[in-house]
Amino acid sequence: MLSTQELLLILFIILLFYGRKKLPELAKALGKAKREYKKEANRYDIFKIAKNLGIETQGKSEEEILREIEEKTKIKFTSEP
Repeated sequence: MLSTQELLLILFIILLFYGRKKLPELAKALGKAKREYKKEANRYDIFKIAKNLGIETQGKSEEEILREIEEKTKIKFTSEP
């Protein structure tokens, strides 16, 4: 994890490099990249759990796999807002 000073230095360098006008675009792109990363990491975890439970994942949608995990473990999953 980066310290506060390191983060401030990185932000300062980004501000110098991109300028104030491009900063909102850059922040939006970084936010989108973070959401995509979280989504894929979550998807990987679902497939890993299914594999550990002996559930076949080939050709199944994420929802089908979640349903099978719920049936096997009796744990109810909720979707994130």
